[in-house]
Order: sequence, then C-alpha cells, then structure tokens
Amino acid sequence: MDRSLTDIEEIFREVSPFVDHLCFEDLNLNLCRKEVFEAVRNNFPELEEKYKRLSKEFWVKKEKEIKKLGEKYNKPVRIYFKHTGSLRFK
Repeated sequence: MDRSLTDIEEIFREVSPFVDHLCFEDLNLNLCRKEVFEAVRNNFPELEEKYKRLSKEFWVKKEKEIKKLGEKYNKPVRIYFKHTGSLRFK
C-alpha cells in the first residue's frame, strides 16, 4: 500500500518547501459509509476491521502528531477533525 497519504511526516518533508501552511481533514464517511466499506471488504479485506475501529483516540493522536510536525517544520497547520472537536471553519 502506498503510504504517501498516511505518512504525515513524509507529507511535511515533501511539501514544506513549497507551502505557507498545511491543512488536514479526517476521513468523513457519513454519506457513503456502506459503499466505502464494501469497497474495502472487496479490495482490502485485511483492513476492514481496522477501519471500523478508528476511534476518537486515533484522531486525537494524529492531531497531536500534526501539531508537533508543524512546529518541527515551522509551518502553521489547520486541522478539521470532526472526531476531536477541531472542526471549526472561520
């Protein structure tokens, strides 16, 4: 599986020289949950249970990781995670 979308530090490392800030949004499956899990079940059955168990704890951990990497790479971050309460639009 290509980790370029899930390796957050790689994202920072690769794009930081070219951007002023980074934005992150969690995966929102509300409108197509059934179809997404059917596709996962058919194409990546080993991941189905893992995806179903993604919890608030997972997203809180990712949010902390993103904030630390923002500091490390000296880039402001905007995080729109509905799972952590950071989903606020200005």
